[in-house]
Amino acid sequence: MLRSVSLLSFAALACALLTACPPPPLDPVGTSDKARTAPKPKVEAKVANGAPKDLRDGVTAVPGRFTSLGHAGGRWEYTLLANDDGRAAFEGKVREAKVGAKILMEHVERPSGDKGPTMAMEKREKGFDPEHGDWRYVVVGAAGNLVFDGKSERCWGCHDDAPQGRDHLFPSHE
Repeated sequence: MLRSVSLLSFAALACALLTACPPPPLDPVGTSDKARTAPKPKVEAKVANGAPKDLRDGVTAVPGRFTSLGHAGGRWEYTLLANDDGRAAFEGKVREAKVGAKILMEHVERPSGDKGPTMAMEKREKGFDPEHGDWRYVVVGAAGNLVFDGKSERCWGCHDDAPQGRDHLFPSHE
């Protein structure tokens, strides 16, 4: 086989040098003749009012503004919003939040007061994410862009370390 490849290569070279053969096509295998376009950047969805509507339904603000020591180590203050089941879980009145419990934290930068991210948790049905308390995590950026929604190591990486009997929730840092 090696000998036949060498002879073929020699014949092709001799043919090309003598210009007796037409040049090989310039179309390499596996290429397209279609115009190339750059991929469109992924556009993050915008979320009205700082969180998906399903998380906003039924929540009310807890009076006061709190320092968020867990999110960026004190960089933010937050307003807490929750439905009744979320508030009971956040305040430590129950050992495990009921399915449907919602907790939202609307962050603002300290000391400027500039809008920050909204972070939310929603207790889901058993089996949603059993290793991490069946919580859905949502983060919406300051500009209203949905950063993520669902199961996230970015959240449960810390929330798994919440005090015993608090169902992955930390007490308020007043």
